[in-house]
Amino acid sequence: MVPKKDSITRGAATAAILAPALLIGLDLTDGATRPGYQLTRHWISHLSLGDRGWLGTVKLVAAGLLIVAVAFGLRDRAKPLNATPRGATWRPVALAGLALLAAAAFPIDPGLGYPPGASGQQTWHGGLHDLAGLVVVVALAVTAWRLGRDLDADSATVRAISHTGQRADAGAEPTGDSTNTTTAGDIGAPADTDARPARWRKLGRGVAALVVAAFLTCATLVTLDHAGLVTGAPGGLFERIAVYAGIAWLGVASARLLTRP
Repeated sequence: MVPKKDSITRGAATAAILAPALLIGLDLTDGATRPGYQLTRHWISHLSLGDRGWLGTVKLVAAGLLIVAVAFGLRDRAKPLNATPRGATWRPVALAGLALLAAAAFPIDPGLGYPPGASGQQTWHGGLHDLAGLVVVVALAVTAWRLGRDLDADSATVRAISHTGQRADAGAEPTGDSTNTTTAGDIGAPADTDARPARWRKLGRGVAALVVAAFLTCATLVTLDHAGLVTGAPGGLFERIAVYAGIAWLGVASARLLTRP
């Protein structure tokens, strides 16, 4: 029988892989085949409108639930590791998932010519949707930063344990100079522990910066499009860059973190 803790971790790791695959795959497929819809111009949430709008809503709900499941897995995994920084990472992950659910619950207002023929009147639920969308982006950026940091911390911890074991094994064997052996181990361990892990932190920061920069570009282009200054501006393209990068990194990094010893 699989222990409850292991089943939670495995389920969360599976959810981490499914969330980006489902959201990105359905979004591209639905957007490319929806009459009057332009992937480069219209927002992801615009697919929740029109004749097949239910599919766009289901996509947001499914992705949100999967991300919440990832957050539960990260929280459960962190319980015995309160000394590590990943103990708090589940919170922005959960916030991203809950914000996606809120975005699904409050539909976006028609706009940018989609659905064809619909008026662009602003509504209260459209305002709440926009707020939820902003929370999704902020949460994805914070998550990207923290997951990179957590992967660094885990890499250092695993290598430190490995070095400790190697030094213990070396100490069990007779040597000519035990003092020099210990000193070499002590000197070598930090060097290897600190040499590689920074790559995860740098990658996480890079993804966070990309999410923020792409979304700010998206917001600027959409504003210009609404004002009629740059009709057909590729705001949807940059929104997809922000969301795809954030959720893909969340999935890959979370799965890696959850499946480590």
